[in-house]
Amino acid sequence: MNRINFLLAFSMLACFVFLFSCKNNEKGMVTYVAANKDGGKLNMYEYTLPETDGDIYEMKPGMGSSDFSAILDKLQPGDRVVFHAGTYDGVCVQTTQSGTAGKPIIFTAYGDGQVKLINTDTGTNLWEIRGSHIVINGFEFSTTTNNAIIRIMGSDPEKKAENITIANCYFSGSNNTNINANNSGMYVDGIYLYNNYVTGLNYTPLYFGEQNGSTVITNFVMDGNFVDGTNMVVEGTSYVGYGIELKKNVVSAIIRNNYFVGTKGPGVMVYGADNQSLTNANIVENNFVAGVRNSQGINIGAGPSVAKGNVVVAGANNGINIQNYHNWNIMDNIQVTDNIAINNKSYGINASYLLPTANGAVLAGNIVINPEGQKGITVSENPGYDGWEGKNTILDDEFGYNEFTQTLSTYIPSTTELNQIAPTLKEPLGVQEKAAQIFSILGK
Repeated sequence: MNRINFLLAFSMLACFVFLFSCKNNEKGMVTYVAANKDGGKLNMYEYTLPETDGDIYEMKPGMGSSDFSAILDKLQPGDRVVFHAGTYDGVCVQTTQSGTAGKPIIFTAYGDGQVKLINTDTGTNLWEIRGSHIVINGFEFSTTTNNAIIRIMGSDPEKKAENITIANCYFSGSNNTNINANNSGMYVDGIYLYNNYVTGLNYTPLYFGEQNGSTVITNFVMDGNFVDGTNMVVEGTSYVGYGIELKKNVVSAIIRNNYFVGTKGPGVMVYGADNQSLTNANIVENNFVAGVRNSQGINIGAGPSVAKGNVVVAGANNGINIQNYHNWNIMDNIQVTDNIAINNKSYGINASYLLPTANGAVLAGNIVINPEGQKGITVSENPGYDGWEGKNTILDDEFGYNEFTQTLSTYIPSTTELNQIAPTLKEPLGVQEKAAQIFSILGK
């Protein structure tokens, strides 16, 4: 091939690639990530929209709930609704349609700029999901009401839902939960939260299940999200303000690679299940939890539960706590391994409430660094804790971590810092090395 023919062929290929990419963008195929309050775009988990071959419907600023409802009535599996950049004030959604496993219905930002949905209607949630196989991607959400932003309700009358994905969104303000699924008697298989930035909270933002166990959720995944609880109201209110709660009978869940800061209640709390098989365990792993103000960093209310590889710092109470919640006596298969707890008031790890008769208890590979006068680890008389002193490590603070981590209790990392921290959370490092790398990114 001579030089002219080569250049011609190359030019034609370049044009084809350009046109193909433009066509994809025009059809809302770009996976848009909503900008957060510092203008950055979170990249703690790289979520890509699934390809679909259905119809494309467009929403533009100025269109309201009635326009959206007309589109919703037409939706079939594989269809996509794309929102052009702008603010949609007063748009409230009830999604009753369902996709399929291979053809979800996708709601996404178009890719031409920030898409902000605001709820000012005091009588309804911003978005109610009553279908299955739904993807919500790339929006900024806020509300001036006391209602939820996104509520997973399940279909009528079965109260069932499958495969709900919420990704790349920015939740900028709420007086209620940002995302919840607590419709009594509901069954949900598959809730996936990826790469969301959550801030401006007065309440627990992420709430799944019912305290009495009547809502069953399986295959829940929260991976690569940031939760800022530093603005949660404390004085004069009854708001508890956890980072995330998985209530009783939310099973086989995974909470990993997330960053929580400044929540009022625990950054993470899991409540176990009636069936205490280890296969039902909720796994809390590789999270960074800083500056919990009134409670434990990670609170294990019941079994089966696994906490491993977490970094928990500068909390007002125990770093990691095992609790016999409401004296349910559901405490089999609680495993706490390979975590590091630094500068937490009271104990770094409190396992004193585990029933002596509970099966499957494991406490090993953990490291505690606490200020002088604060405590390290305390345990119950459970046989699983025999020899725990030789399996865990309590260190003096030779690195100055206690003083440094205190600065992290209210520190909001930049998006750049969060994106640098994300790979460190995921790496198979020793927990002390993981903590040191994160502290280095944050200025230690």
